[in-house]
Order: sequence, then structure tokens, then C-alpha cells
Amino acid sequence: MAALLRLLFVAVAVVGCVVAQDCARWCKDDQGRAYCCHDGRDTVGNSEVHHGHCPPIRKVCPATRFQSPQVCSDDGECAYSSKCCFDKCLDHHTCKPAQPPFH
Repeated sequence: MAALLRLLFVAVAVVGCVVAQDCARWCKDDQGRAYCCHDGRDTVGNSEVHHGHCPPIRKVCPATRFQSPQVCSDDGECAYSSKCCFDKCLDHHTCKPAQPPFH
């Protein structure tokens, strides 16, 4: 039994390393947990930070009637007036209108 547990542990560790190598950029969710927010399929430039702040994270998810928002891994993938913020409903960072104060 101990040998089987060791084998399982090694397999999980190897899979975890392989998954981590395929990630180009890591982001944090609303609980501070890291997740892969850019898998590297498209080029990843230097991170960019736009002025303003992210809006508060929603507590309730609205019904979806519109096109899905643009997913992102940093502000540089969003319009200049937007920020790349975690979206609880989509469980990923998306472009959202920047909120004041702008400095």
C-alpha cells in the first residue's frame, strides 16, 4: 500500500510540473490562489499597468445575454480605459472598465 501511495504521489508531482511548464503567466483569484491565466499559445509581452482600479468583485452572477468579455492576463491586453480584473462568475481575469481613483 505504501508503495502505491508513493507511486501516486510521484505521478501527481510529475503531472503538476508538466502543467506548470505550459503556463506563460500566473494570476491570482479572489482567494489569492494562483491559476494559469495565459497558456502561452499567443505571445506574451511585458506586463502593462493601466491607471485606475478594478471594480469590486461581484457577489451575484448576472444572466448572460451578451457576448462573453475578453479574457486577459494583464492590463496590456485590454483597452487603455480598462483593467484586467478577476471575474468570479467566469473564474478568470477579464477586461473591465477602470474605476477611480486614477493615479
